[in-house]
Amino acid sequence: MRAFLAVPVSRGSDTERVERMITAIPGLRPVRTPELHVTLKFLGEIGDGEARRISRGLSALRFQRFSFRIEGVSAFPAPARARVVYLSVSPEGFRHLYSEVMGLLNLGVEADFVPHITVARLKSPMDLRQYAVRLDGNTERFAEKVCLYRSDLRPDGPVYTAISCAQLM
Repeated sequence: MRAFLAVPVSRGSDTERVERMITAIPGLRPVRTPELHVTLKFLGEIGDGEARRISRGLSALRFQRFSFRIEGVSAFPAPARARVVYLSVSPEGFRHLYSEVMGLLNLGVEADFVPHITVARLKSPMDLRQYAVRLDGNTERFAEKVCLYRSDLRPDGPVYTAISCAQLM
């Protein structure tokens, strides 16, 4: 199965405003899942045994829930040649959670981890610098759980299914 680890994030007025803005950009494919998420680690193809190992590891996670804010809109690899449009989030809590989860699951820590919420993808690179904005960041949100998700790719977009979740304390 194609899988990833993430913190689920519900949609709100801040995310909906950005989603309305980006739907007007030609060539963008918005993420059309009921729930958004902050990706901690894309795992790629894993077997059932690895999924069970990760689920067991997540059940041992002891990490305090924390607040975060959505801070702006940007793109990977860069706004001038965007392939992925994302919402940036206040990174401190996610960086600590990322290190804890990667260590607990023996997945290795990447120095360039950027906590983000993917909201759209592009088939070919595009200059989106005019859309890279700071948001007011007034909406406080909480990271409450970490989930192992299965990702099924379909013609109308991916479908994400939570395999297991660890509640943050």
